Amino acid sequence: ELGIPIFFDVASIGTMSAFGKERAISLIRGFSGLFMNESEAEYLTGSTNQSEQFQSLKHLAPLIVIKRGAKGAVAKCNDADLISTPAEEAVVIDTTGAGDAFAAGFLASWLASKDLGAAISRAVEVAAQCVATIGARPRVNP
Repeated sequence: ELGIPIFFDVASIGTMSAFGKERAISLIRGFSGLFMNESEAEYLTGSTNQSEQFQSLKHLAPLIVIKRGAKGAVAKCNDADLISTPAEEAVVIDTTGAGDAFAAGFLASWLASKDLGAAISRAVEVAAQCVATIGARPRVNP
């Protein structure tokens, strides 16, 4: 109503399976964007094929971001081309907060620029900084 974008991270499969797949899908439908990891995308779509996943997920939100850990991330907005970004090299010390750091980096960039490539690159960068420290304290501003 006010045009304020709302993003949601679907984490986790445990929570979604407690609701049941169909109920979980009904709860996450309608956000401006969704974040999920590969396992969550597979759970929601029943597919390991990336193209099939995005095809199946596009009715849930206009922007879908799939975090791929050490393989980086992929994102798609509406019918635009898929954007894929490799992970940044990092010495992994603690993965606590990596997903939250990823979301913070993505949203700060996306809301400022609406440039999907820049946003996903920033997200991967901030997540890499996060995993290189103990306790989710990245050394960069999102």
